[in-house]
Amino acid sequence: MTKRIVFFFYMSLFFLPSFAGEESYTYSEIKKEPKSPKTDYKIIYDSECNIPVSSFQAEILEFPVRLDYVYRIKGFPDKEKDFTKGISACFAGIFNGHSTLMIGGGCNFPDISAADGGTKKYYRSIYAAEVTEDSLFTWEKIGEFPQDVAYGVTISTPDGILCIGGMNAKKRLNTVYRITLKNKKAVLETLPALPCTLDNMTGSLLGNVVYVAGGNKNGIPCNDLYCLDLDSLSKGWQKLQDFPRSPRIQAVSAAQVGPHGEQIFCLWGGFSTSDGNRQATLSTDGYAYSPSTKKWVSLPDPTNNEGETVSLGGGSIIALSDSLILCTGGVNKDIFLQALKHNAPDYLLHPIEWYRFNNRLLVYNSRQKRWKEIAKVSETARAGASLIFDGYGYLLINGELKPGIRTPDITRILLKTETNSKPTNRIIPNKNEY
Repeated sequence: MTKRIVFFFYMSLFFLPSFAGEESYTYSEIKKEPKSPKTDYKIIYDSECNIPVSSFQAEILEFPVRLDYVYRIKGFPDKEKDFTKGISACFAGIFNGHSTLMIGGGCNFPDISAADGGTKKYYRSIYAAEVTEDSLFTWEKIGEFPQDVAYGVTISTPDGILCIGGMNAKKRLNTVYRITLKNKKAVLETLPALPCTLDNMTGSLLGNVVYVAGGNKNGIPCNDLYCLDLDSLSKGWQKLQDFPRSPRIQAVSAAQVGPHGEQIFCLWGGFSTSDGNRQATLSTDGYAYSPSTKKWVSLPDPTNNEGETVSLGGGSIIALSDSLILCTGGVNKDIFLQALKHNAPDYLLHPIEWYRFNNRLLVYNSRQKRWKEIAKVSETARAGASLIFDGYGYLLINGELKPGIRTPDITRILLKTETNSKPTNRIIPNKNEY
C-alpha cells in the first residue's frame, strides 16, 4: 500500500448474565411528537415501534439489555467555522456528576477532503454544554489547551476530566491535564507526564488508577501498558506488562469485574501499520489485565448475531456496569486490513456505504465472557467517535463516517432492562463510573 493511502486512512481515524430470545433490529427513522416544548427531535430508533415481543425470562436473564431509543441531539459549537463541520478524536467527558458535558481538541479536513490531498486541521478549544433530557444543547467556549491536540485518551473522574497524551500536526505529546470547571471556565491542572509520547492509545479508570495501553509510543506502534495512581501522583506513571501479540493502534478498553470477582482492564481491537520487517496487522481478539496477578489473559473476539467476528478498532466503548460493556462503531476488518496491506489508489474515493463501518451495538458480559448483538443502527457506524454517559443516556459524539469525512452529529442512545418482556428502568452505570 502506498504511504499516501496509509497516511490518510490512519490519520483520518481518531476513533449477559445469559442472553436468550434476543434479536437484532435494523435501522429505521420514526418521527415522534415532542415530549415537551423544549424537546423536538427525530427518533432514529424506537423500541416500542421496532421491536417485537421478546421471550426474555427473569429466571434466565438477570440483566437483559435492550435498545430503547436513539435520537440526535441538536446544537454544536459554532464559534469556529471549521469546527462546525464535525471532528473526530476529540477529548470528551462529563463534569460535576453528569451535569456539564465537555468536548475539546479534535481534528478534521475542513477545506479539501483527505481523498483529494487535503490537510488535516487540529483544534485546541474547549467547549461545554449543560446536559438535560432535552435534545438541544447550548455550547459555550470555556478555555483552550496549550496546543492543538487530538488522538489522546479522556477519562472522567469525580475530581475532573483527564486528558492524556495525543498529537497535533507538529508533534506528539506526553502531557496529562486534569480539567475542572470554575466560574464556568476550564481550569487545567498539569499532572505527571507520560514517560514517552503516546497517541492513538486507549485507556480506562479501574478504581482510582488510570490505565493506558497501546497506541504510538514515540511514533511507533506499541504493546505498552502504563498506570497512574490518582491517590499517589508523586509516584508518576508506572510501566506494566506488555499485552501479547501485535501492537495496537486505536484499540478500545473498559474496566470490569471478571468471572472470579477480580478487577480487570479489558482490551480489544486495534491495528498496526507495517514497519520494516513487521507486516501490517489488524487485531480483533481481546485481553484482560489483572492488577492482582499482573498478568494478561485472553478474551473472546466480539461477534455479531451471525457469528461473524467484528472489529472494534477505531470504535467506541463504555462500561454499562461492572460486568457489562457497550461497544459501537469501528472499521470493517476485511476492508481495512486490505487497505493496510495493499496499494489501492482509489481507496479513499468510495461512498460511505462501501467502507462498512460496524453498525452493530454489541454488549459484552465480563463475568460470563460472552458477546451479544442487541441492535443494528446505521447512525452508530462511525470511527473515532467519543462515547460517554451523560446521566440520561449514552452520547455518541461526532467521529467519521468514512476516512476523512466527519459528522457533527451527537446521538443519544437509551438502553433499558426488562423483566418478563416488560421494561423496568433505564440502564445507568454505577454512580462513580463516568
